[in-house]
Amino acid sequence: MGRQIGGVQSFLHMSASLRLSPSAAALDPLRPGTTVFVPGMSGESLAFFEALARDPERADGVTFVGVHFPGVNRCDYLGLHPSVRQRAYFMSPALRDGLSTGRVDLLPLDYPGIVRDLGRLCPIDVAVAQVSPPDEHGMCSLGVSQDFLPSVWNSAKFRIVHVNPRLPHTRGSFAVHASDCDAAFESDSPIPTLQDEIPDAAALHHAALVASLIEDGDTIILKAHAEKDGVRIGFGECKGKIIPAE
Repeated sequence: MGRQIGGVQSFLHMSASLRLSPSAAALDPLRPGTTVFVPGMSGESLAFFEALARDPERADGVTFVGVHFPGVNRCDYLGLHPSVRQRAYFMSPALRDGLSTGRVDLLPLDYPGIVRDLGRLCPIDVAVAQVSPPDEHGMCSLGVSQDFLPSVWNSAKFRIVHVNPRLPHTRGSFAVHASDCDAAFESDSPIPTLQDEIPDAAALHHAALVASLIEDGDTIILKAHAEKDGVRIGFGECKGKIIPAE
């Protein structure tokens, strides 16, 4: 059996300690100057972003922090409101305009460096977690992506849980108890995934040129970076050997 709460479906069999509210109520703690951690990869809550998109004034003066990956996380937080700021660790098309106007802090760090940076930001004002429905012990899983949420969750001043029935219950190294949040809402929402992109003619042309230069057994070494306005983005040496296709 289920009942409707402000347009968000909740279920009576869920743990009594998990008090569900409409998704819009999760925006109540947002104020100008608030820092909000929004997970990346499949942990990003599309329902939370959609609630903001329906009421963009709630994002006025908010700084969003998260480890968002190009091709997976496509939500445009900067587009919610002209005063939004974002702290990011990977470049994506949505950040380009914000970089030129000084609304984005882009830190091209490795994973340990990201954890250290998030530690310096703690306590985060608001942390958002997308979780599976609680099990019989009231534990909610983060699904297939633990992300960097464990770095900020326990010390966050306000914790919001999006219970997504589509998220699988896994036994990872971190879980959220149903009572360990200040606001919770349930929404059956799509889970962010890497979408296949059709290569354009230029990409296919370059791929053909590269393929013509490579033979089975060759060692490929890649290293690249780009630099502009004092910001350097790239990756270190990556090495691999070409093996015959079976």
